[in-house]
Amino acid sequence: MIISGPTVTSTTDQTLTLTWSTDELSDSFVEWGASPTNLGTVVGRPEKVFDHIVKVTGLTPGTTYHYRVGSVDAANNAPTRSDVADVTIELLGDMVPPTAPKTVQVIEGSGAALLTWTDSPEEDVAGYNVYRSTTSLPAKLVASALSAPEFLDKGLRNGESYSYTVTAVDQALPPNESLQSEAATASPSMQQAPGSPVGYEGAASASGGTLTVVNATAAGRKDLTYVFQVSSNVSFTDVVASAALVPEGTEKTRWSFSRDLQQDEQYWWRARADDGLFAGPWMEPDAVTVIGIVGDFNEDGRVGFDDFFQFADHFGLVEGAPSTGGRVWDATFDLNRDGAVGFDDFFIFADHFGEESAAGKRSATWAMLAHEQLKPRLELAEIHRDKAVIALRLTADRPIRGVGVILSHAPDLIMSSASGKLTGSDVGRERLETVFRSPHPDQTVAASFYLHKAVPSNVEDQVLELSFDLSRDVMGTDVFLQSLQVIAADGSLYRADLANVHVTLVPQEYSLSEPFPNPFNPAVQIDYALPHAGEVEIVVYNILGQKVRTLLSNWQEAGFQRIAWHGLDDANRQMASGVYLIRVTTSGLLRTRKVVLIR
Repeated sequence: MIISGPTVTSTTDQTLTLTWSTDELSDSFVEWGASPTNLGTVVGRPEKVFDHIVKVTGLTPGTTYHYRVGSVDAANNAPTRSDVADVTIELLGDMVPPTAPKTVQVIEGSGAALLTWTDSPEEDVAGYNVYRSTTSLPAKLVASALSAPEFLDKGLRNGESYSYTVTAVDQALPPNESLQSEAATASPSMQQAPGSPVGYEGAASASGGTLTVVNATAAGRKDLTYVFQVSSNVSFTDVVASAALVPEGTEKTRWSFSRDLQQDEQYWWRARADDGLFAGPWMEPDAVTVIGIVGDFNEDGRVGFDDFFQFADHFGLVEGAPSTGGRVWDATFDLNRDGAVGFDDFFIFADHFGEESAAGKRSATWAMLAHEQLKPRLELAEIHRDKAVIALRLTADRPIRGVGVILSHAPDLIMSSASGKLTGSDVGRERLETVFRSPHPDQTVAASFYLHKAVPSNVEDQVLELSFDLSRDVMGTDVFLQSLQVIAADGSLYRADLANVHVTLVPQEYSLSEPFPNPFNPAVQIDYALPHAGEVEIVVYNILGQKVRTLLSNWQEAGFQRIAWHGLDDANRQMASGVYLIRVTTSGLLRTRKVVLIR
């Protein structure tokens, strides 16, 4: 429905502008003609709006026209129309120019100037013209028909003085131009825009990189942002990665990007600052060469346990801080280039663990320790129906600072967490531990490392515990120690003679849990554990010792088992309320539990 208008907002000797409002979003059209009964010409706009404006053109001066406006809503209901009205077009064109723009202001930049002025309140203003002059050149038109009250003039000479005026033009044909505004002057200079940042550090790998600049000086207007570009040539004719509006950091600004780059190729990068109005000059381009794989610190073409031990030895160091325990800052291990080797870097390293490349330059040297020198064993620290905790225990003839293990197991065995535990005097020492992503579902890769040279004095019974979620399918399967690599306190790398080290996922002892629920109605659940396969008999007796029902008499595999009694005897008759005894008999277990049936 039309709720206001139509209103004739402007006319010329050839045009007519109409406005109106509707109570819902709808399109706009005007039907007009020389007779109120012959509105055969239609103009309109398809946009769905509340406030409508349509300009009718091609009219004859001095002629009276009849018109009505209308709109169609988004649901395409029948159009709503106004009553027919008339208007007489001026015999002579609009000869009155608009008033001159007010409050022209100039913000100076480097080689540029930004002009702003107050938007004209007159409804028939079609746009604005901008004129520029210098002390040696007269005013010339540098911009015309601007719809917004602003203009950025580029390509100016720093140190030159410029003068600007602005005029307004209306919708008349031909348009009328206002008087010129009061002049505003500008003297661009390099000091009016941000300075150039300075390249500080660049690092790149086959999957992306991190670039760091020393922050640029600001022109005092607002906080700076930065534009970064990466190219395969110093001319930047092919930009392979870029970013804008990178927020400024404290003293330095870093930008990390992900992009496939060619290994061992050289790339060029640059950056410049922006204060929201003007961009500063580009820094001098800097080169960066793509290294092999992120985290391959020893450059052997693979991110493995030896790289983890190197990384962990630098964990916690901060750039510029005093060295601790003989450890010296090395930016190689600051993978995100934030000035500290912390968990952000560790997550990056862990994400690349296990990656390989054919371009390795050298291999780490791993000596083999005999079984009497390094004795690993796997034990079940805990096992329940839905969870198992496997402990790796080591006995060594020398202090061991870090361990890396690969376990092989059934694909359905899922790792849930890792936690390192120490015994005796080692409790409380700081360690870095993790489970790495493995591309093979039948493997778990984990590592542990003492930080800050905190090597245990007791080399007996060191423990790395790994928790797994259990399912019925993996019960009874074996977990093997496929690989064990260690680093000694002196930095030497060793492999262990594994000698078929494994553990079987079965309960460690016979057990019978308390029935649940108890008292019960209509059924009670009985859980029991079998460390070995064998014959199992489960029988229900009444309080007089008379057999009520045999629930099971069969061979069962080792594992956690469950059975239910629904309160029926062997003839499937409902038993009366009372106390009953459930006895479980195996080759290693004879247990009885009391239950109460309530009807």
